[in-house]
Parts: sequence; structure tokens; C-alpha cells
Amino acid sequence: MRIHFKKNSSNSMCPVYLNDIDQFGKLKNNVIYQCDVKQANNPEFHAKVFGIAAIVCNNIPEYSNLHGIDAYQLIKATEIELGYVKWIIKLNGEKYPEPESISFDNWDNIKRSEFYSKALPIWSALIGVSQEALESNYL
Repeated sequence: MRIHFKKNSSNSMCPVYLNDIDQFGKLKNNVIYQCDVKQANNPEFHAKVFGIAAIVCNNIPEYSNLHGIDAYQLIKATEIELGYVKWIIKLNGEKYPEPESISFDNWDNIKRSEFYSKALPIWSALIGVSQEALESNYL
């Protein structure tokens, strides 16, 4: 489980995003948890990419072969489409693409921006809206 927290002035840690609050609510009271703490690498950008992907998924027409996929699946499919993959070799020698880790913590700012700038036109075309309209609906 991954939860983004912010430390406040009263030395308490508070969940940042709605999904973080949901995840935090799943933790049991009076249980000791161990966490490795590190500064998140651009969580706002990560949230934006998943948020826009969710908008696209919620607006894919019913007749589309992509109807019913979720944001994670859309991002993975886009990674494959754009070549953000590593190649895996099966026992029979056949190669197939495996999407790179979705963890944006593993990507630098240049790679994140590159992926987003290439994904946005694809996603906007899937639902027949402009890139600007798609981005403005996220905000």
C-alpha cells in the first residue's frame, strides 16, 4: 500500500489525496505499522495523469473495444503503444512487450513529460475531444 502524507505544523502526518484517505481508512487502529519514508517524486503529476486517464475511461463510447477498461489499464496500453516497454523472451524464444513500471517515481521529469505529451493526443482522440478540453476537465 502506498499513501502520500504531508507533515503539518502539529507534527502529525495527514493523507494528501482522496485515494490516500481511502487507503488510510483501511488501516486498523492500535496496530503498529512500519513505513519507509521518502519524499514523493512529483505526486501531483502522477495524480494528474491518472485523473485524466480516468476521465478518458469514463467517456469511452460503449461500442469501442476499449469500453470498460480502467485508468491503470489505459496507461499500460498507452505505454505499450508508445514503446515504453522492456522485451521479455518466452521459453519458445518469442519476444513480447511488457510495459515499464507505472511508478512515476522511477521516471525522471523529462520522461514523465515526454510520456504525457505523447499520451494526451491519443487519449483525447479516443473520446473525440481536444487536448485542451480534456486537460480543463481535470482541473
